Amino acid sequence: MNKLRLVSLLVSFSITLTGCLEVGTQLASWNDLQENEEPNGRYEFLEDSGVKVYIPLEFEKISISEYQQIVREKYPEESQSFEIERMNQLKDADGELYLFFDKVSLASITVNTFPFTPLTKQDAQYVLGINRLEIEKNVENSPIEVERISSKYNGSKNDYIFKYVYKFTNTENDFDVYTTAYFITKNFQTVFINLNAGFNAHYDPFALKTIM
Repeated sequence: MNKLRLVSLLVSFSITLTGCLEVGTQLASWNDLQENEEPNGRYEFLEDSGVKVYIPLEFEKISISEYQQIVREKYPEESQSFEIERMNQLKDADGELYLFFDKVSLASITVNTFPFTPLTKQDAQYVLGINRLEIEKNVENSPIEVERISSKYNGSKNDYIFKYVYKFTNTENDFDVYTTAYFITKNFQTVFINLNAGFNAHYDPFALKTIM
């Protein structure tokens, strides 16, 4: 499969199934950094690639089965199948999937190692365009409103950070879900970091400490 298509699918898995899923709105200490304050976290070693990702201390590394149990215990019944399917799609993508969960804010982080994926700024815009159409199709006839908060591409084809933030508003049950995601490519490796939270998290200080 074309790598650009793989990127498009991975973005789709990260954002199109989250709009029905209510997560906690309690702000967390890891999201309350002052300017120039060093983030309080730890490095997690990704065994299959050697990449090190910096994760807030409040997040616990868990297995997919543990996360599925959390979903069944914490989330409304009508939302459970959506989130479990999203995890299965991420698990089945190329590379390995790593999961982290904050029990206080109910925020989740997924990290996918990924085949080395060169991506230009034009490619990134193309991926966002395709997935905007996919999102609109998925939320059609539902009480979900979607807003792209921001997107940013820094770097060059083989050494870049591609970030986007989406907001999903459930107008029927009155809650928001924010998806913040990063494609990071450096030294011929690519990693995908995705954060889902009930608030617009400032996760750059953690994501930008990734070692590849």
